[in-house]
Amino acid sequence: MNKNQSAYYKMIGGLIAFHENAENLPVWSGQAVYAALIAEIKTIKLELEALLSKQMSKTKWVSGKKSKLRETMTELAYQVASRTYAYGLVEGNSDITDEMRLSRTVFGKVKDTEVSGLVDRVITVAKKHIGQLDPFHVNQELLDALEEAKANYISFLVEGKTIVSEVKEATPKMKETFSKWRRKVSTLDNLVNIFANTHPDFVSHYAISRKIRDAATLTMELRARVVDNESGLPVKNVLVHIAGTKIKRKTRKRGVFQVVNLIEGKHEIHLEHPDYEAQVYPVIIVDNVRTEITIRMIPAGKKE
Repeated sequence: MNKNQSAYYKMIGGLIAFHENAENLPVWSGQAVYAALIAEIKTIKLELEALLSKQMSKTKWVSGKKSKLRETMTELAYQVASRTYAYGLVEGNSDITDEMRLSRTVFGKVKDTEVSGLVDRVITVAKKHIGQLDPFHVNQELLDALEEAKANYISFLVEGKTIVSEVKEATPKMKETFSKWRRKVSTLDNLVNIFANTHPDFVSHYAISRKIRDAATLTMELRARVVDNESGLPVKNVLVHIAGTKIKRKTRKRGVFQVVNLIEGKHEIHLEHPDYEAQVYPVIIVDNVRTEITIRMIPAGKKE
């Protein structure tokens, strides 16, 4: 998935979690069309996860085969380098010993694209002295096996790179999946309005879970503005407590308070002010989403 698809996928997860919340379930489950849409969105999510799993297995297979081919090649190269090094010691040939010492010690440290170059150096030196290397168990058969292993490795680097590149790109099927999702969610957005009058909190919390954001730049944060229910003006010095936590805040001049790193899920915000009715405001925090809300407080003695 690309960055935008990843953000949309995360939003879908939050949207499904919102609807599966025990308190939200009774609101929509009785609406046949609405319930059917949620079921379809869940099914599409399963289809996408199956596709991602298949792509992940391809990537894992490429990595495993590449490692195995590299191991086979470098093991043969190490044999040739070590035995040619021994020949160099016996002959007192420092050019051979220096070259073979370097090669055999860095096989495991160089990049995939560079290791074949080291193997070539080993083969080149061994071929120059092939007539003298037989007592050291280096013969043409061993060099042929090494060259074949190198050819297999280089060939698979190209093949594996192509497979990984295809996996990383959004496949037509994945694009089709996201297109289906967007159509279903768009229809769901329109249906949410049926609850606008009967369940305003449901609609408000749906909007929060529906937002698409880049997860890499966000934390679980709550930013709230407290205003007078009648005038709409900000209310300062409201005492705020998040139930079940030690978090306490007081609204500032503009009626704002902020909390970061809240645990995902539903929270109850308790608000107190001497000039207003005490209030408990429920809010749902979604993973990696900044939640922004406005809370309206009723002046003391005016509660219906």
